[in-house]
Amino acid sequence: MAALSSEIATCLSKVGEKITDKSAAEEALAKLVNFAKEGVAAAPFLVKGLPGLLTTTSNKEKKIASAACEVVEAVIANLNQYAVRLVAPILIASLGNKKIPRRRSVRSRCWR
Repeated sequence: MAALSSEIATCLSKVGEKITDKSAAEEALAKLVNFAKEGVAAAPFLVKGLPGLLTTTSNKEKKIASAACEVVEAVIANLNQYAVRLVAPILIASLGNKKIPRRRSVRSRCWR
């Protein structure tokens, strides 16, 4: 469990508001999709990084933005039903930050 936590934390540190290495960010997002598909074991660590992932969905680089969208959708799809209480406020808070169409569309897809 500690190894999983550290791997996810490493991947999450490569994405967010300011991305310095685009290829490393793409690789990290690909790994995060795989972690998200693992389900319950990785969910607590991914939920912790969800605000950063939502920020990454509005990146100017289309490959990074679409990969971040894929990660967010995978996290939400494989989330435990009891984690909704934790995730809903994060999604609601992210809607009001900035009026970025790409970011808003990802968040609205999460509510479906």
